[in-house]
Amino acid sequence: MACHPAVANVIVWLFTPAVVSALRLHAVGGPSTFVSPSLPLVFSAPDNDALDGKQLCECIKKLSVLWHPLGVGCPEHSRLLEPASQSSWHRHNVSQIARILENRRVVFLGDSILVQEVQQLACLLEQSGQPYTLDFDQPHRKGHAKDMYALFHFQTHNTTLEFIGGGLQWEFAGKRPYNLANEVRQVVKTLGQRDVLEINSGVHENLESDILNNSVAVAHAVAATMPKNAKGPVVLWRETTPQHFQSSNGMYPGRGFGKPGRCSAMTPEMLLGKGLKGACRPECTHANIRNELTNPVLAESSVPILKVWQGLVPFYDQHLYAGDCTHWSRSVVHFLIETFLNGLEAESQAEGMQCLNSNCAMMQIYLQASLAWEGPAEVGGAQE
Repeated sequence: MACHPAVANVIVWLFTPAVVSALRLHAVGGPSTFVSPSLPLVFSAPDNDALDGKQLCECIKKLSVLWHPLGVGCPEHSRLLEPASQSSWHRHNVSQIARILENRRVVFLGDSILVQEVQQLACLLEQSGQPYTLDFDQPHRKGHAKDMYALFHFQTHNTTLEFIGGGLQWEFAGKRPYNLANEVRQVVKTLGQRDVLEINSGVHENLESDILNNSVAVAHAVAATMPKNAKGPVVLWRETTPQHFQSSNGMYPGRGFGKPGRCSAMTPEMLLGKGLKGACRPECTHANIRNELTNPVLAESSVPILKVWQGLVPFYDQHLYAGDCTHWSRSVVHFLIETFLNGLEAESQAEGMQCLNSNCAMMQIYLQASLAWEGPAEVGGAQE
């Protein structure tokens, strides 16, 4: 099975003394549960019963009109993204996804990357033969924009998918997003033992001060409300995914600089926040600063973390379309869904599990390193 073009150079760079020293490579210890897919990530053909790409795309386009516009482009994909080593990670067909989520309320709190996950997951459940109802607003949620809330109910298997949106950029846009820290505290109280809560916060904040004031506050709220016994719901935190803008660290450089015509491969300098000579745009912080600030808060309270940032760093050409270096192609969104499902299964079956594969310690080190590699600094946008 062939690797993505960037992966071979990633491996060469990763374990060189200079990279290890510069990026302060270290293992993650302590009692926290980490659900980590093996690296590197590769593309493969989907199983015959995994999904109908054309039907899935039409469903996503429909939801983009009804609810949130992120899937309008829906670039076609015939490949799926997955770890090269699958000793602890596997894909599910649509029937298996339906069974895993049967008799569950699944709540997603976060930004527009989670919108993509919810849209595509709803479409996968529809492919399993389940019609659904869709509710955008409830009486107690009046006053928020339509795309800040959605509730899908699949009656056949009694599955509910609920999205509650929050983030600083939405606030700047006047959309009145939800306060995710407050929502976490309220939602956890309403969830049963089989129910699931997936949270993410970070991609809306480009400055360290904003991350500390917003996403770190959400992480503290999650840590404080983490169920203390097996009777509580499954709570998962998904890492913020990387961005690939032409900036100091790949993050969105700000509204004053316009949209780029193409996304940029992550250079060693960008990983360290030094991607632009003589300028800090938006700041000269590490490319992974968002997760570096939130993960320790979550680890201290043993909140399971779905670690995806590291694996997605090489995939600068898998964003939704040229100029949007934040949102992802359908292949990557499917990978995020599968990582969520694998994390859910692990937490449901093995309380307190430290790692999902035999190379636990090595994988923890691998996932904490900032990858660097040689190669072109810039390429075109998402290509299929």
